[in-house]
Amino acid sequence: RSWRDGGVEPAPPASDLALMRRLSLALAGTVPSLEEIRRFEARPAEGRIEDRLDDLLRDRRTADFLAERFARALVGTEDGPFIQFRRRRFISWLSDALLENRPYSAIVRDLIADRGVWTDHPATNFVSVTFDEEAKLPDPERLAARVSRAFLGARIDCAQCHDHPFQHWKQDDFRALAAFFGGVQSNLRGITDGKVHYKPVDRKTKAEIKVEPRPPSHPELLPEEGTPRQRLAGWIVDPRNPYFAKATVNRVWAIVFGRPLVDPIDDLATAEASSPVLDLLAADFAAHGCDLHRLIRTIVATEAFRLESDGPASATADPG
Repeated sequence: RSWRDGGVEPAPPASDLALMRRLSLALAGTVPSLEEIRRFEARPAEGRIEDRLDDLLRDRRTADFLAERFARALVGTEDGPFIQFRRRRFISWLSDALLENRPYSAIVRDLIADRGVWTDHPATNFVSVTFDEEAKLPDPERLAARVSRAFLGARIDCAQCHDHPFQHWKQDDFRALAAFFGGVQSNLRGITDGKVHYKPVDRKTKAEIKVEPRPPSHPELLPEEGTPRQRLAGWIVDPRNPYFAKATVNRVWAIVFGRPLVDPIDDLATAEASSPVLDLLAADFAAHGCDLHRLIRTIVATEAFRLESDGPASATADPG
C-alpha cells in the first residue's frame, strides 16, 4: 500500500548510487561496472542521474536489452520456423530502431505491414514467425492474437471460438481482425500481399464464412487507402486510438519496474481499476509522437521510481 492510500509513512528517496544501479538493471539488465560508478561519482551531484540516463539511452547494451524484452511480446522466445524466421536478425533490427529512437508508431507500422524477405526486411519476421507449414502461409489468427495483445493490450483472441465471456469482444471482432492478414503470402519474394484467403469455417455448419477486414472498435479511424495490413497499422497507431498508447506505456513500465502498472499486461480491460497514471503517460506518449526515450525519461522521473526500496526492478523480469 502506498502512503497516500493511508496509514504508512512515505519511503525516503533512494540515494543517487542506488538509483544509478536501478537504472542500469532496469534498462541494460546489468549492474554498472566499477569504472562507470567512479565516473558517476565524479560528476556534479545535480543532474548526474539524468546524465546517467542519457548515457544509457545512447548505449548499445540498453538497445539490445530493450529489444529482447519487446521481442518476447512481438515474436515470442522460440526460434520459430527454420527457413521463414530469423530471430537474431529481428532483434538486431529492433535494437537499431530503439537506439535511433525511431517513433514506436513507425516501428509498429513496419512490423504489421512491411514486405520482403525476412533477412533483408527484418520487420517481416513479425509476420513470418507465424508461418503454418501445412497451409504454407502465415497464420492470420495467430497474427490477430499477437496484434491484439502486444499493441492493444486486449485479449481479443479469447473470442476466437465464441464471444468473450467477460468482455464486449465478439467472435466476429476477432475474425474481422484476422481478416486483415488474410491476403498475406510467403514466397520467394518473402512476405507479400495477395488475394484474401481467410475464410473461417463455421463450427456447426462446416461452411466457409466470408469475413471482411474490420477493426474491433472505432472504425472511423481506419484509413481508406492502402493494403489491408497498411490500413490496420494506420488504425492501430492513430493517436486517437485509446488502446495503443496505454498498451505501450504499460509494457515499458513493466520493463522499467519489473511489473506492469496495470495487470494483466495484455488484458487491460479486465483490470480491477483504471490507473490515472497510465492515462496521463499514455496521453503524453501519443501527443509526442510515440517517443520511447521521452516515455522512459518520464517514468524514471516519477516519485515511484526514485523512492528507496528493498531492491531495484529485476533484470530478469518478463514484461509479458
